[in-house]
Amino acid sequence: ILETYAGTYDSRQFPPFHIRFQDSQLEIRSADGKLWNPLYAETETRFFVKRKQAFRFEFIRDESDHATALRLEIQGLQLPAAPKVEMR
Repeated sequence: ILETYAGTYDSRQFPPFHIRFQDSQLEIRSADGKLWNPLYAETETRFFVKRKQAFRFEFIRDESDHATALRLEIQGLQLPAAPKVEMR
C-alpha cells in the first residue's frame, strides 16, 4: 500500500507535497526541496515527520485503495485535502 502513496499532491495553499517510496520507507520532500524526510506511520493512512511533530499527513484513498489526496493537519487543525496530481 505504501507505494500507492508516492506522487505529488497540490493543495494550491502550500507548495506541492512530493512523496516518494524508497528503501521500504515513505519520504516527503522538504519545502525548500533540499531534503527528503522519512514519514513515520501512526496508522495505515496517517503519518508524521519526527522533526515536525505538530504536522500530520493523512492519505485519502478511494474504494480501490489508490491514494487520491493528502490532508495536512497542523496542531489539530485539518486543512483541505490536496489532490494527487502526479504518480511516482
